[in-house]
Amino acid sequence: MSDTDVAAPIDADDGPARKLPNMNEFSPGVLEDNNVGHLLAHLAPAEGKKAEMVTRIVESYPKIRATPSEGQRKARANNVLIGMSQCGLLEKDGEDVSARFTDLAKEIRAVGNDDAANVRFARHLLEHCHGLELVDVVGVIRARGEAVTLQAIRDELRARGFVVTENEGNSAKIRQWLESTGAVDKNWNVKDEALHALIGAKSSVLAKWNGLSRAQRAFLEQVRYQSGHHAGEWMPVRHIKKVTEAAYGRTIFPEGRLRAEVIDPLSGEGWFETRGTGEGRGGDSGDVRALTQLTDLKVTLPVDGVSGIPVDLRGKLSIPLEQIFSELESVNTSVKGLALELLALRLTRDIGLFPVCFRERSSKTHGAEVDLIANGVHLHYSRWLLQCKNTEKVDVHDIAKEVGMAVALKAHVITLVTTGRFTRAVRTFADGLAGSTAHQVIMIDGDLLEKYRSAGGQAVIDWLRINAFRVLTLKEPQVRELEE
Repeated sequence: MSDTDVAAPIDADDGPARKLPNMNEFSPGVLEDNNVGHLLAHLAPAEGKKAEMVTRIVESYPKIRATPSEGQRKARANNVLIGMSQCGLLEKDGEDVSARFTDLAKEIRAVGNDDAANVRFARHLLEHCHGLELVDVVGVIRARGEAVTLQAIRDELRARGFVVTENEGNSAKIRQWLESTGAVDKNWNVKDEALHALIGAKSSVLAKWNGLSRAQRAFLEQVRYQSGHHAGEWMPVRHIKKVTEAAYGRTIFPEGRLRAEVIDPLSGEGWFETRGTGEGRGGDSGDVRALTQLTDLKVTLPVDGVSGIPVDLRGKLSIPLEQIFSELESVNTSVKGLALELLALRLTRDIGLFPVCFRERSSKTHGAEVDLIANGVHLHYSRWLLQCKNTEKVDVHDIAKEVGMAVALKAHVITLVTTGRFTRAVRTFADGLAGSTAHQVIMIDGDLLEKYRSAGGQAVIDWLRINAFRVLTLKEPQVRELEE
């Protein structure tokens, strides 16, 4: 192997395009069979002939065959094929589904064994269809003490930047396919031993991975890749650094901080062991040797992670709301700061907004930082800026700065959140802004946060509805001015 060989970087999968595959009718519930090998074997004689595939599905699956009209039966059968293409089993002709098996489908067909076919397909769903993120989502919801429902899963996915339609059930259909391996059950309980047999990692290892920085993940990806060619061997840190920078660019690592921010934390977490780690320039001296926590992996874990959520927040997504409020009172400023950001994220999710950007700082904001930018998609689209303050009071200069950023970032709604109170001058300023511009300011103070703490997001939603009518009265003169 050449010294320049590197593992190909995985493209970032963040942004509006993040979505679960649209399973349609391709589910064990419809087919009454959770073995994908059976379906592929049944369709194999019709490969290349879409109409014949549709006929075979209609004739062979009772729930589809029982559909009253012929047109509906064919439509449902075609939806099975669409779902298969979404999951990488059928190729596409442009936007249309073809009747040709993909390499994945052919590989599953060649396995021959029912259990092995299920394992191969489940591994694909976990690695390439956001199944691993679903496992993490469920773990986070459960750790917060919340019920794991379809709605809770949808809300958490939206908070991570996924596009999720109303009443979408794709997560449940993915779960049904995973059930065949024993890695999860019908209630989304993860069975760690079966999960480890499936992907080479327990849920605790996946949680660890989600808490790593991008630089740490990229370094581990290359250590794992190189270990595949040099199993059990010591590898120079300098070489791993070189090939990682070749894959992700020279800025992937913090300059002069490789050892402190990447190597030492990863070694301490059991990903690899080190030797000869002196004080080399940039911290790239010595060697590393991968440990089983890394080499056991049977899937490639993503380098680009949870929808832009800052790394120091990712490991805290499972913290219950009550703990967040408790940490807001910590004497440790770092703990208080993270708690405030977690509060913004949780509040945003609970009132139906979709977080899209954290800690935004750019030339547009003249170096100032916005805590969170979120999208609202209700009867219309709206962009929200959220700024949180853990202070006794918020004054006029605070709101004036946010107005400037709202103009620069083309936002519609400015949301100020404080654990304290807003001065009368701030409220007067906000009312004047609503009356004279297209902007509006939402002010959530300590009293409303206490209601949120005790009653959840509905308390804030109810208040927002009342406040919306108050803003309406402030903006009504804008329409009358047009009539004069």
